[in-house]
Amino acid sequence: MWSKGDLNPGTPGVSVIYDSGDPAGVDPEYKGRTELRGNLTEKQCSLLIKNIRREDEGDYYLTLKSSTPCKTEKNHYRDTPASLSIVENPGILVPGQLIAGKPAHLTCSLSQSCSTANYKLQWILEVRSLPTLPDSVTSQLIRNSLEDSWTVSSTYSFTPSLENLGEILTCQLITADGQAAGQVATPLDVQYKPTIVSDLNCTHSKNRVYCICLVRANPPANITWNFAGRNLTGNISEVAVHSWPVGGRLVQSSLTLTLPTGSENLILCVAENEHGVRVREHQHYSPDKPVSDLNCTHSKNGVYCICLVRANPPANITWNFAGRNLTGNISEVAVHSWPVGGRLVQSSLTLTLPTGSENLILCVAENEHGVSVREHQLHSPGTPLLTWNFSMLICYLICK
Repeated sequence: MWSKGDLNPGTPGVSVIYDSGDPAGVDPEYKGRTELRGNLTEKQCSLLIKNIRREDEGDYYLTLKSSTPCKTEKNHYRDTPASLSIVENPGILVPGQLIAGKPAHLTCSLSQSCSTANYKLQWILEVRSLPTLPDSVTSQLIRNSLEDSWTVSSTYSFTPSLENLGEILTCQLITADGQAAGQVATPLDVQYKPTIVSDLNCTHSKNRVYCICLVRANPPANITWNFAGRNLTGNISEVAVHSWPVGGRLVQSSLTLTLPTGSENLILCVAENEHGVRVREHQHYSPDKPVSDLNCTHSKNGVYCICLVRANPPANITWNFAGRNLTGNISEVAVHSWPVGGRLVQSSLTLTLPTGSENLILCVAENEHGVSVREHQLHSPGTPLLTWNFSMLICYLICK
C-alpha cells in the first residue's frame, strides 16, 4: 500500500493512493492514476502516478501488508518517505514591446521550494521552422531567503528586426543528465513603423482620380489622405475613402476623388503608428489631350527628328513617312521614346532615305482624350528649309 502524507491512512489529511489488497479504499483523486511497476518478488515497489498534478507534490509512504490472517504477522513499512517535487515549466518575461532596431532583453526563470542547482536553462530560436541555438547564455542560481525558494534564471539579449517577426523563441529547462524537463515558447511579435509597400498607384479618368495605398506596419497604421494641403475625410460627396486589412499585417486604403477641371496638386498617402510616419506622394495633373512639336535636321541621305509631347495620361507616339507607319524594326529606321519630366515625353526618329525623297514625316501623339499630329515636309538637298529653334520649343512646352 502506498499512502500520501503519513503511514496511517485514518489520520486526517492522509490519502491512500494505491492498495493492491483493497482497491476500493483508494482515494477518489488517485483512482485510475496509480499503477505498481515494481516486482515484489525482487523487492521492487516502484509506483507510477499518471497525469501528474501540482497537488501531487508531497511525501509518500510504503506499507507492506501481510496476506495471511496470522495474528503474529505484522505489517512492514518504511519510515523514510519518498518525496515528490513538481517541477513546472519555466516562464519567459518580455519587458514591454519588441521594437525593430531597439535592443531587447528576455528573461527565462523557474522558482522552486528546493534547490534548482542541478538545472540549467537553454534558449532555442526557430528560424523558418529550423531550430538554432542562440549565442551561449549563462544560467544563474538565486536564493530568496525571505520566501525560502530558489530561482534559476537566464537572460537572452538581442536586437529585433523585421526578419524576427513571427519566429519562435523557446526556453528549455535542462536536467543534470542533459534531458529537457520542461519548456516554454513565445512568438516574437516585433513592432515597427509603417512601410508603404510600393509607389502610390493612381489612375485618372476625366475629372476623377482613383488611388491605392498599400501599407505594412505593426501595430497597424492609421492611413489618411491629403490633397493640396487638405486632409480628405471621405465625408463629402467629392471624396470616397476606404481602408481594409489584406493579411500579413498589410492594410490597403483607396481614394476616389472628383476634381474640378484644371486641378494640379500633390496627392499624399500618410501612414502612421506609434513608431513613426511614412508618406508617399503622387503629382496629379488634369487629363488633357496631347500637345506636340516637331523638329527635324538633315544630313546627306538621312533625317533626324525629335517630337516633344505633353499629355495626361502620357501619349502613345508613332511615326509615319509617306503614309507608312515606322516601327523601328528595319535597318533604315531607329525609333526611341523616353520621359523627360512633368508630363513631357520625347521621341526620336532616325531615318535613312534614298536621294530625292520628298514626302511628309508625321509625329502622331494619341491618348484617350485626343490626337495631336505634327508634320515635317521632307525636301531634296538644295531646297530651302524652314527651321525652328528647338530649345525655344522645349521652353514653350514646359512653361506653358
